[in-house]
Amino acid sequence: MSKFETLRICKSLQAVVQTKLKIPMDEEIGFACKIWATKIGENQIIRIETGKDEGDMVTIALRGTTNNFLDDIERTINNGIDMYRNMCKNGKFLPGAGSFEIRLSKHLQHEGVQLKGLEQ
Repeated sequence: MSKFETLRICKSLQAVVQTKLKIPMDEEIGFACKIWATKIGENQIIRIETGKDEGDMVTIALRGTTNNFLDDIERTINNGIDMYRNMCKNGKFLPGAGSFEIRLSKHLQHEGVQLKGLEQ
């Protein structure tokens, strides 16, 4: 298990990572209602259930035909999560993805209808 995975599990269980071999105090021990191994496709995973309705962490299991396809899906999910996080932090947005050009086109069409002849 990697350091990242260990920290992620500790955070989800509200446990403290122990760097020294000692008996943990009560407030350093995390809590899980249920831990079990299961299979998704051909991969065995370990599921941890904390018993809370509102969790801080979730896992999204992706399956696909090629690694490139899975990389694209992962990047799309990460972009969506980043967008949601930024939206929660600061509700100010700037239009993008060609929205300026669309708005300009509609404005020019509206102005063009009002002008007659070669003035368009």
